[in-house]
Amino acid sequence: MAHQESYQQFCDRVQACSNNCLPPDGMWETNPNLLQKVDAHGHMRSFMGNTVVFTLDEPARQALTALQQSLYDACGDLLADRLAPDTLHLTLHDLASGAPSEALTRRVAGMDGQVKACVRQMAAGEPVQMQSTALFPMVRTSVVLGFVPSDPTGWEKLCGHYERLERLAPLGYPWTPHVTLAYFRPGRYAPAQRNGLRQAMADWENRGPLALTLAPQALEYQCFSDMNHFWRVP
Repeated sequence: MAHQESYQQFCDRVQACSNNCLPPDGMWETNPNLLQKVDAHGHMRSFMGNTVVFTLDEPARQALTALQQSLYDACGDLLADRLAPDTLHLTLHDLASGAPSEALTRRVAGMDGQVKACVRQMAAGEPVQMQSTALFPMVRTSVVLGFVPSDPTGWEKLCGHYERLERLAPLGYPWTPHVTLAYFRPGRYAPAQRNGLRQAMADWENRGPLALTLAPQALEYQCFSDMNHFWRVP
C-alpha cells in the first residue's frame, strides 16, 4: 500500500507541528473539546475508550518524567492534574473514546478481537529507533513531545501499522507520533501567563534530541477510564 506522504514529508510535517502553535500576542484559549477530558479545575473527567500504544522502557520514562517536572515548574498554573509516570506512552492509533455510555462500551467490546489480532501480528520484527522533534501544545489540548522514526525503514513499518488500524477504526488524519506529557487546565491565557511554557519550549529547542526505542513487544492494546488510568487488555 502506497503511503500518502514520503518519509521526508512525514518528518517535515511532524517538525512543523510546533510552528506558530503558541502565538506571542493576544489571548490564547484551550480547545473547547478539552472539557470532555479535563474539568475547569484541572481534574480528569471520566473519559473511556481503547487505543494501541507503545509502552516505554524505564530510561525513557525517567527522561520524560524529568521533562514533565520541568513543565510543571515552568507553567504549572496552566496545566491539569499531573499524569502518572506509568501512564506515559507513545500512541500508535486511538480507536474509540468518549464519555462513558453503554453504546461506547459495546463499540469497544465489538472491536476487541480484531484489535488483538492486529497487535499480535504487528508485535514482531526489529525495534524501531525514534528521535524527538519538538515540545509543543498539540491542538490546544496538551503539551507533547513529538517523535519521528530515525530512518525510512522504521517509518515504513510504523506507518503500515497505523494504516492497518486506520482501516479498522478510521480517524481521518495522518499519524503524528508523540508522548503526551501534560494536559492543559481549560481556560484563556494572556501572553504573560504563557511565558513559562514558551521558555520551556525554547529550552527544549536548545537541547539535543531524545532517543527512544520502540520494541515490538512494547506494543499493547489498552483501555482507559480517564487520561490518567490505562491498562493492558490481555
